[in-house]
Formats: sequence, C-alpha cells, structure tokens
Amino acid sequence: LNLFFIIPSQADDIKDFEIEGMSLGDSVLDHLNEKDFLQFKLLKNFKDNTYSARETRNKKFLKVYDSLQINYLSNDKKYKISGLSGLINFKNDHKECMLKQKEVVNELQLLFPQSKLMGPRKKNFQKGHTQGYWEGYAFKLVKGDLAIITCYNYKKKYMIDHLRISIRYKAYNDFLNNRAY
Repeated sequence: LNLFFIIPSQADDIKDFEIEGMSLGDSVLDHLNEKDFLQFKLLKNFKDNTYSARETRNKKFLKVYDSLQINYLSNDKKYKISGLSGLINFKNDHKECMLKQKEVVNELQLLFPQSKLMGPRKKNFQKGHTQGYWEGYAFKLVKGDLAIITCYNYKKKYMIDHLRISIRYKAYNDFLNNRAY
C-alpha cells in the first residue's frame, strides 16, 4: 500500500509530499472542479475563520485513503492547500494502526533526513461525547512545515479508529496551535 508519493531527492521540501495526488501549495482546482469540491463536507471546527476545512469520504475522489481533509485560507478562491490529511480506518484494531504508523514513520525518517522527529507522544481527549486518545509522531522540516502521523483510538465504537497522515505548512500549524480553538 503506497500511502504517499514523494521525490526522494527533494524530500526535505514538504511540497513534494503528496496525499491522493495533492500537495501543499496546490490549488484544489488543479485536481477537482469547484462544484465537486464545494460538495465536500464543510467542517466547522474553528472559532477563527481564517482557514476552512472540507472533507470527503466519497470513493470517487479517493484511491488510497478512506477520508481526505483539505485545509485552505477561507478567502482564497483558488483553494490553495495549506493542510492536507489522509485517513485510513482501522475499525477496532488499534494494534494494526500502530504497526502501520511505525512503517510510515520509518519510511519518513529516510525521506526527511534533515527533519527533526518529535515523539512518540500520547494524549487523551474528550470533546462532547467523543473520548479516546491519540498516539503520534511529527516530522518538523527545515522550513518549519510538518508531517504528522497519528493513530486515533476511540472509546465509543461508533467512532472509527484510524491512522491520520497530515502535512501542514508552518503558518497553518501556527494557526491551529494559537487561534483555531
């Protein structure tokens, strides 16, 4: 299973990392028509509306992942990607998720030789009725951009455990850490 594509000679530039054929800095419109993209579910996660997020689980748009989340500046009509996440479901199989995570982390260590590996880190969460924990790693690249590999394990089984592979520009990550919530 090839989860991402990257050109090894340019591996320390996050723009060369692709999820479902897309990368940071791409216009969504280079990959999808606007009508299809606007049918992706608009996620209302942020208290600050600087950035927007849309998600699809429609297999018409997915080859590798079970879900795709795209983050972009809200006022950008070209929908240039600032953050991108691919999710792979591991229904009630956190152990298998952790094995896949280890495999991805090992590959990224080779592909991002100049990056700083952070983790492993584990954090419990509770938001409304959603409870669980995540375990993950992050690669901080030279420019401050991030590649994050996280397994989510939910206590309620109506939520699906999953592996999330995310790439983020530094500016978008700063927004998430300081203004989004």
